[in-house]
Amino acid sequence: SILPETEEGIIAFLSSGVLPYIRNKMAVRLYSRFGKNIFSVLENNPKEFLKVKGINENKLKAIRDAYTVNYGYQDLVMLLAPSGISLNKIKKIVDKFGAVATEKVKNNPYVLFTINGFGFKTVDEIARKCNTPTNDPLRIQGALKFVLEEAQLNGNLCIKQEILRQKAYEILNEGFEVQAVSFNEVTDGIIDMAKSGLLKG
Repeated sequence: SILPETEEGIIAFLSSGVLPYIRNKMAVRLYSRFGKNIFSVLENNPKEFLKVKGINENKLKAIRDAYTVNYGYQDLVMLLAPSGISLNKIKKIVDKFGAVATEKVKNNPYVLFTINGFGFKTVDEIARKCNTPTNDPLRIQGALKFVLEEAQLNGNLCIKQEILRQKAYEILNEGFEVQAVSFNEVTDGIIDMAKSGLLKG
């Protein structure tokens, strides 16, 4: 969908019912404040909308959700929706990375590991579609976290380093005809996580 660029077109678009809670008077009020930058403000600095009379937190969330799905981040939605990523999770990505969210995820989907709620297998599926290097350090750390989470779910408070390394190695190479990640690279991932405090010996 192509967003309008003229004053008349923007006001008509805003008051068309595509975005909830915005009718003609509100559309005029919003345009008067933000002008042709209104869509940029909505994408990058949506809190500014709260300064407009009649817009509260709940209304802003509904407006931004509708805009995000339909207009703001179509490329991101198209990339992630086939892998079952929900609107709420896409909102988390946009909230964290802002205007560069789509570019950041396309360049390295493993950045999704930095956001709560994104599991290894889902992110790995997205990354393979984007042809991201299989030995990316973030992928290795994601697999290590996955093994640790699985161990915790099974009631374990700790796990031997050899078992952690072996299980992560197997996950990282699953489905590949040739070795995608070496034992040394997994070891490096363990060391990096230990240095950053994500792992404790």
